[in-house]
Amino acid sequence: MGSQIEELVSDRWDSVLLILVRHDSWNCPAAQGYANLSAVSSIGGVMPSEAKYTIGGEAFVSKDKIKVRCREIRDEVPDGDPVAGSAKVSFLLDLFSTWHDEWDEKSAGGFVGFTTMTVRANGKETRCFAIRTADGDLIDISFTHAVRLIETARTVALVPQALRDCRNAARVEIARQTMNYRATELSAGTRCSVTGQQLTASNCAVDHQGQGFDELLFAFCRLRSINPLRVQVGSVNGVQARFVDRALAQDWRSYHQQHAQLRLVEKTANLRIPKARISWDTLTTAT
Repeated sequence: MGSQIEELVSDRWDSVLLILVRHDSWNCPAAQGYANLSAVSSIGGVMPSEAKYTIGGEAFVSKDKIKVRCREIRDEVPDGDPVAGSAKVSFLLDLFSTWHDEWDEKSAGGFVGFTTMTVRANGKETRCFAIRTADGDLIDISFTHAVRLIETARTVALVPQALRDCRNAARVEIARQTMNYRATELSAGTRCSVTGQQLTASNCAVDHQGQGFDELLFAFCRLRSINPLRVQVGSVNGVQARFVDRALAQDWRSYHQQHAQLRLVEKTANLRIPKARISWDTLTTAT
């Protein structure tokens, strides 16, 4: 990994441990006991006892305050420059790798660090964060989207951690397929099939049409009699989820390659596409 990750390990082990608990050592009692509010530092006068959210070892009383922190970091960094400082990198890494639902796909090229960039969508320019990958790509990533997905007590109860882990691992296992498709379509000058807009690397997203991603994964689990809550999930460098069973990973990649119908669409249009509700609970009795 790059120098930013080395800084995290040496300077902010507490925050890295929070990330590892969520993405690697899921059932480690010692790690989980360490990563609690008593280990969280205060920021802006917010003490652990007042915190509703904890990101990268920093305490926040609301989602709006998390977004303020994101904007502060973004506005300090010129486009193309690396986000520097272990505390800032730790905060962003925890936020995106834990809560952004496309983190595994976006970081599939190998996470090196964060930077900022300006993207143009719907006729206006917006500054955002970007992932710098080992492949040399810059992949934009939205902090407002990640913050919106931060769980409440209700969503924690509705979506078990093991299911989120399985879905995240499934996404990263097929990320190379979606990234290759994206590159091929962009080189062909594809336009968005929903808006007709010319697509570029900064304004496009890969969409599963017909059967959505979760629908495909559900069908695969049902076909193979897999209980997603029992699937063992590890990680790559504590950042990307992956299936421990590599035969299962290959089986899933083959299934996805055969059944997925992908298309490239404009990002805003992609967010408006309705997603099917999946009855994951019907699989929990599978062996």
